[in-house]
Amino acid sequence: MTHFSKLLFAATILTSYSLSAQADDQTVLQVQIGIGNNATANQQSPLNQSNLIIQEQIGFYNDAIANQIVEVGSTVAQYQTGQQHSSEVSQAFGSGNAGQSVQIGTNSKSITFQINQVQGFSLHTQDGQSHFALTIQRLGFNNSIQIQQNDRLNIATASQVTNFNGDINIMQTGLLNRVDSHQQGFSHEASLVQSGGFNNTSTIQQGNYQCATTMQTGVDNLIDLAQTGDSNIGSVTQLGFSNGAFLVQSGSNLKANAGQFGGFNHVSLWQSGTNQSIDILQIGVNNQSHIIQ
Repeated sequence: MTHFSKLLFAATILTSYSLSAQADDQTVLQVQIGIGNNATANQQSPLNQSNLIIQEQIGFYNDAIANQIVEVGSTVAQYQTGQQHSSEVSQAFGSGNAGQSVQIGTNSKSITFQINQVQGFSLHTQDGQSHFALTIQRLGFNNSIQIQQNDRLNIATASQVTNFNGDINIMQTGLLNRVDSHQQGFSHEASLVQSGGFNNTSTIQQGNYQCATTMQTGVDNLIDLAQTGDSNIGSVTQLGFSNGAFLVQSGSNLKANAGQFGGFNHVSLWQSGTNQSIDILQIGVNNQSHIIQ
């Protein structure tokens, strides 16, 4: 089916939409095929310029909302296939931002806020059932957040507030996994991967040039990683069930690497100062490690 044919078909089926555009060089493209879909695009601010909203929905009872207020040269793209998805992207008082969501399956929800942001990028890709993804980018420049979730009932939240040149990548596969990641400062990196069920990862990065890498596979594993200061590196790998890792780094040029394989293992690491390093590996069941530097 050609793009023009889609538009004609979308106009003849039981689908509702609303849009409002009032400024210079604004563009809204909407395509809806199915039953009970709703798309709302708002570009009404007289200070808007050269913005684009694309909304495509195929299926049943999907909902897409896009807002651009006092925004210049920004893009919203929302693609939903399936039923009962919800996507909201709001951009305000910024420029050069891109907020995108792709949802396939049933009943997933994607929310993106880019406020007082310049050259922010957010992409949510969710395939399966009942996922939730949230991006908050506020008061920053050149930040990037990518969230990818598969299977069922996974939750991911990522925030970059008063942050510059930050990067967060989240990937989850399985059931009822959760990731929460927050960045504040300059040039942070976070790469967070989970597969299995009931796993939980939380990272907080403040200061400058922090790097966090986590990977969990299994059931009921937990990672809590916090970094403040400058140029710290934290890495955690867990494979198995009911393992827990807690890392706190506060200083400069600190390195911590923890690996746990098995079940009911626990590691707690606290680092402060300058140029410290920790490496720990635990294999088996019910091992406990506590290190303070």
